[in-house]
Amino acid sequence: MTDLRVRASAAHGGHHVTQIQQLRAKQYDQEAQTWEAMKGHMYVIADTLAGALAKQFPAKFS
Repeated sequence: MTDLRVRASAAHGGHHVTQIQQLRAKQYDQEAQTWEAMKGHMYVIADTLAGALAKQFPAKFS
């Protein structure tokens, strides 16, 4: 699972660059597709952080 987290984080950062380039080029349809991919990566990152917090502080998340 760690490899997936690393890949999701790296892909998410790359998508930010792509998104900025697409917006500057007025490629709004392509940017919308990039945004959808970014959302998926954000959910992986959020789930990872939530799981780590729950593991570190189990009494607060039971």
